[in-house]
Amino acid sequence: MEKGYLSLLLLFIFVVINVCSSDPTVVNLNNEKIKRPVISGSFYARVRATLYNSSIISSPTLPYWLGGGIFAHDDNKGFERIQLHMKGKSSISESKDINKDIFIHNLDRYDLQYSFKISPDRTCKKSETNGDLRNPFQWVERAHFSGVSEYNGIKLETWEYVDDSEAVYKLSVKKGTNEPVVIVLGNEIAEKGMFLEMVVMEWKERVRPHMLSFIPMMCGAHSDVHLLGDVNAVVDFADNNWNCADPACDQTVPAGTGQPGYACAEFTARSLAAGGYIPGLSPSDDQSAYISYSYGGNTYSLIDCSGLSPALTAIGFSSESNDPSSVVAGCAAFGDGGDGYFSHAVIGVGNGIDDAHNNARYHYPVADSLYGGIDAVQCPNGAGTASSSSSSSGSGTYYSSMNEPQAEEALGGKGSLYDTKGKVGSKTENMLEMEVEPQAVRLVEEKSSRKFE
Repeated sequence: MEKGYLSLLLLFIFVVINVCSSDPTVVNLNNEKIKRPVISGSFYARVRATLYNSSIISSPTLPYWLGGGIFAHDDNKGFERIQLHMKGKSSISESKDINKDIFIHNLDRYDLQYSFKISPDRTCKKSETNGDLRNPFQWVERAHFSGVSEYNGIKLETWEYVDDSEAVYKLSVKKGTNEPVVIVLGNEIAEKGMFLEMVVMEWKERVRPHMLSFIPMMCGAHSDVHLLGDVNAVVDFADNNWNCADPACDQTVPAGTGQPGYACAEFTARSLAAGGYIPGLSPSDDQSAYISYSYGGNTYSLIDCSGLSPALTAIGFSSESNDPSSVVAGCAAFGDGGDGYFSHAVIGVGNGIDDAHNNARYHYPVADSLYGGIDAVQCPNGAGTASSSSSSSGSGTYYSSMNEPQAEEALGGKGSLYDTKGKVGSKTENMLEMEVEPQAVRLVEEKSSRKFE
């Protein structure tokens, strides 16, 4: 018993020392150097979530809620989404279901200078935002190291921070890495006196979360609400693939040469997919995915001009005047390239300049590519004005319209956005059915059993 108290005393002294230290490298009780984690400002996480009262240790009869959802953030694109569904449990000791689900659905769109919050009664509150979106893990720079623990056989390094309002923030990463495992975000999401703890089931950095920026339908109609995309990625792909003979670019052809296995509409579609403008598709997907592309309840062949153009309309591309000057980077233009009406498609890579297939063209004047006439110009909304934009997301980021059902379908079918299944080891578990033990309880048990170093 005395040794147990001595260990806790030494731990306390160690924590106090590190609170006063600004050195990003700390030393634990075993004289091992621990690096302060640096968490990316752009990430997508699927999480298992627990909401519980901060007094749950001393009052184990208090109810708690468990479930799962998503936590996504992108500093560059200026948005953050936390979307969780949790079912109520009577207490840790009884763990009986109670008829009270909790939904947490917060969306910050700093690119639009608005935040949206869905309340428990499923109504939407819209408020203005100012400034720039901050990294939700910025507080780690001021956090103190609170020890090493073990969870599901994984060694965790835990960092803790208490702000001026006494809100507690915690982050546990895999030992020696920057990969989050357990996240507690103080009062930012949960009400004061409550902890929202998220156990990360899947973590991806620098992944374009194309479908996660949509604004829920219950928040009203927003004609200026758009899908995140990156026009620079469109141009980069087009400039690197204009002379490819096949989608894998196993072979290239000289300028002006035909590409019968990788024609103009497919090249235009893959370029747009590279920028995230075609939900659910990547530029490396098999051709069959482009031939039978499903969106909004309809199927389109994106390898044909007659299928690609209506698909872009459904996604939300704006129609511009049929003039070469309307074509800027990220726009698709359709017209007569020598075989008649709507026979050719090109992708804009500059003002009045395109890349194209059939025949291979690099930085070619749109007026020369579609010399028989331009029949349609379709652009991601805002593409023509981005150079003068003052949005915090920066130039080079543009958007096209998307609504909630379209986002769900693009993510893999109805309800998939709210999927609460996650992998634990080699098993797939439903997060809503899993018994979740709050980290605060685990750490108390680990300290008492001397599993806490």
